[in-house]
Amino acid sequence: MVNPHEVLLAAIQSHRQVFLHGPNFSGRSAALQRITRDASFTERNGRDLYGHLLPPLVDRAHDVRYAYVGPEIYHALSGLAVNVRSELLLHSFGRAAAMDRLAERLGLTPLFDRGCYELSGGQQAVVAGTAAAMLQPEILALDCCLEQVDSVRRDTLLKLLSGVAPKTSLLLADNEINDPSVLADFRPVLLERDPANMQFPVIASPPVSDCLPPRIEGSWLALKNITFAYPKSARVLNGASVELQAGKVYWLRGSNGSGKTTLAKLLAGVLKPSAGEVLLDGRPIRPANSPGEIVSYHFQNPDFQLFSTTVWDEVLAGPRAMGCPPDEAVKRTGRALEHLAIPDDLHSMHPLDLPFALRKRLALAATIASGSRWMLFDEPSLGQDEQNTRSIRALADGLANAGFGVIVISHSRLMTGDLATRALEICDGHIVVNGCD
Repeated sequence: MVNPHEVLLAAIQSHRQVFLHGPNFSGRSAALQRITRDASFTERNGRDLYGHLLPPLVDRAHDVRYAYVGPEIYHALSGLAVNVRSELLLHSFGRAAAMDRLAERLGLTPLFDRGCYELSGGQQAVVAGTAAAMLQPEILALDCCLEQVDSVRRDTLLKLLSGVAPKTSLLLADNEINDPSVLADFRPVLLERDPANMQFPVIASPPVSDCLPPRIEGSWLALKNITFAYPKSARVLNGASVELQAGKVYWLRGSNGSGKTTLAKLLAGVLKPSAGEVLLDGRPIRPANSPGEIVSYHFQNPDFQLFSTTVWDEVLAGPRAMGCPPDEAVKRTGRALEHLAIPDDLHSMHPLDLPFALRKRLALAATIASGSRWMLFDEPSLGQDEQNTRSIRALADGLANAGFGVIVISHSRLMTGDLATRALEICDGHIVVNGCD
């Protein structure tokens, strides 16, 4: 089998920009982390997690910089800056004018006074990618971190990066980008998964009824004049209203920062609205009084959702919280883990020891095992290859066919391409059915 480390080293010797693609667990992240000397890379007796031999890397001067931005965006933010502009300045070595010009072209200027951790995931990804480029590293790796960025801003960022750091080698891994014009300057490198490595299987898409309660009765979920604003910020939602019927899949769209994740957290009870009502079958409810009971929320960032000390307990917690009898809770947990292809030998592991793609699946298993009548998936296909994304798409369809209400937030063309959805879009604080005019 192809050794991804050797292939990547060879590629950057002849090309300044390389697009690394292939299925999950083919060694993409391991190769990108090692070549950028990222601290999260794990080495075992001279081999990576998948058994690939690690070729020697050329030692560089101590002041040579490398940058890696992975799907865990928060790892690429310093945590030292009080706002976005300070974060970018911290990485720009005094080149404030150049940084300001780049930020303006990427639409970051309106965010300058906001804290990095107040931003949406997509906005954080753009800030992290921009900050990494401003370091002018010898090698910059963007590892599936742009999958949560809307396509317009993502493509703009990629086109601008070469001008920011003309001597930087740019390495890109992404499960979504397939536009030849965007990748025109990149040398494509295809990696394959070693068939002998079956530690992390693909999602097989068994019938959804195998891991969920019996079909439930339909319900209507409605938002009525919902208003919400974060402290010291403009209103994110301003009189948003919509009616949703269980048994259907809704695709919630909108540009980065438009309020999609905020709306998800309001429905799940993580946040409270400033004004307005949430209704279930015409009756006012207060989701914050019992978070997750009516709407179970799959977080965009799985690390903010996972809290247990083992994989098994992470999924079991949902059915227990919903009052399932012990035998039913155990049964539902096992089937949800099987459905999301998380094998038995990983059930005793700490959730945060899993690779990102599996942590995302685990969070999804925990969400569906709860059995809430409404389920909201925030970027469920992040870090997933095409086969696994199609399986997650089939899961959403299966849930709707079983009578559950499903809301999907996604920028993924693979996730939403053939999904039978009803489109919703957040525009200027309002929810528009079938998208904005």
